[in-house]
Amino acid sequence: CTQQVPQKYKILQDSENEVLKSIFSVKRSPCMYQNPGFILRVSISNFLTHLDKQIDFTHPITLIHGPNGSGKSSILQAIHFVLLGEASLIRQGLTSLAQLKTQGCSKNSKEEVQASNTQVIVYFAKPLGIKRKIETNNETAFYFTENFKSKWTKINQDQVKKILHQLQHFPNNKITMIGQQNMKTHSMIGDMGRFKLFMEVSKIQDMQEKFKVLFEQMKEYSKENIKLSKIKQNKKIERDSALKKLNKIKIDQDTIQIAAILDIQIQFLDIYIEKLWIEQDKYQLVAQEKELDNFKIKRQNFLDLMKQLQKEQITMQSILDQNPQDNQIQHNELETLQNKLNEENMIIEKLEQQIDLQNQKLQVVQSKFKSLNDLVLQFKIIEPPIEQNIEMQKDLIIQNKQQIEK
Repeated sequence: CTQQVPQKYKILQDSENEVLKSIFSVKRSPCMYQNPGFILRVSISNFLTHLDKQIDFTHPITLIHGPNGSGKSSILQAIHFVLLGEASLIRQGLTSLAQLKTQGCSKNSKEEVQASNTQVIVYFAKPLGIKRKIETNNETAFYFTENFKSKWTKINQDQVKKILHQLQHFPNNKITMIGQQNMKTHSMIGDMGRFKLFMEVSKIQDMQEKFKVLFEQMKEYSKENIKLSKIKQNKKIERDSALKKLNKIKIDQDTIQIAAILDIQIQFLDIYIEKLWIEQDKYQLVAQEKELDNFKIKRQNFLDLMKQLQKEQITMQSILDQNPQDNQIQHNELETLQNKLNEENMIIEKLEQQIDLQNQKLQVVQSKFKSLNDLVLQFKIIEPPIEQNIEMQKDLIIQNKQQIEK
């Protein structure tokens, strides 16, 4: 490979993380860093024949060689194990993953025992790491670390499968992961057998069946889509019709509101004008009250005069008796004054009745005006232009009032 090691991997050689520093300090072909799914290192603990084994891969094509019994197959099977391998596909005759634990004899007896901490870790060029363990209850657990940090996060099998697919690994595929026991068999089968094997691992047959099912579903969905399109079209027509009705209702509501505002405005102006007339009558009433006061003063003067005349009549009775003609003149004057006093009393009574009537009329108008003001205060939704119009008309009425007063 003529490519250079990417700079981001060179920097990792001086990392404070010991695992990062250890992995990226190994001299490798630059091509090993071009594919994020390439495995840089495998760490094996208590797995089959290996108690503690670490292998660094330095080239894209790697051959594991060694004498018989050195554990070459165990290394491949460890990689198969950590990449979601199933027991029967990892090694022929295996029925459970617990059989992958390293077995041996205890020091004091010939009884076979299994290691308690079996795990395999793979470090990818991504960089990220995946660890698979066989727990004490013989169940497997998966762990994940990004950038080879010391902290591992437990994840489930579906999450592992998603990560491996992103790295272009396909677990338990009979072509991408061929067990040692099947290698010879695959090499000896004929064309028909190879075709069957290809169809099996590629799952084209399953795809064809799924395609038929999906195609039938698609036709059903297409029919449903046509129905839904018609329903959607009808609903759109209903919606547009409802929207038109709603807009009409809004327009009618606005019209009613404006009409109500104008009606209040007219009532307000009518009563305001009536109030101006009453106020004008009020000024006349004040003048009449003054006139009434003058008549009362005159009446009092007449009363005083009559009392004075009566006193004079008593004191002068004797003199008048001696002169009948003067007595008759005096009597006529008293009678004239009494008649005039009666006329003044009638005028005063008439003025008092007019004043009472004007006061009652003023109270009625003031009550109407107050009720209208309360209604206007409750009708807070008056549009600003209408409010301005009312204010202008108020100003106009006040100007008219001032002119009337003048």
